[in-house]
Amino acid sequence: MGREVRLSVAGHIVDECWRDIANHFPNVRLPIYVIMPNHIHGIVVVHTRLPQRATDERSSREDSRRLGAHRPGAIPTIVRSFKAIAARRIRERLRDAQFNVWQRGYYERIIRNEPEFHKTCDYIRLNPANWANDEENS
Repeated sequence: MGREVRLSVAGHIVDECWRDIANHFPNVRLPIYVIMPNHIHGIVVVHTRLPQRATDERSSREDSRRLGAHRPGAIPTIVRSFKAIAARRIRERLRDAQFNVWQRGYYERIIRNEPEFHKTCDYIRLNPANWANDEENS
C-alpha cells in the first residue's frame, strides 16, 4: 500500500461529505475512494430499478428527452450535491465565501465488469504513492 496523503482542513471536510453521500442517496454504495491534495478518486455504485418490459420503450423516449435534466439518484445529481455541500462547508470553515474549491465538471467512467472494477480499485488505492511524482505537487 502507498504512503498516506495527509489531509488539510478542506480535505477532512471533503472526506466527511463523501462518506455521507450514501446517507442522502440510499441507492448508492461507495466501495473505495481516496482524497488527494487537489482531487478525489472514488467509485460510486448506483443501484437502479429496471423499468418493466411494457414501459421500456416509453421510458427510454422520456429519458432521452430529459437528458441533462435533474434526475434524483443519478451520477450528475450525486456529484453536484456532494460538491455543493463540501464547498459550502469549506467556505464556512475558512470564513471565505469566495474560496474556489472545485474545478468545473468531473471525469466519470463506467466500470463494466469485475476485472475492470478490481483494476480501478487498485489504481485508487495506489494513487497516493504517485503524488510525489505529480506535476501539480509543488
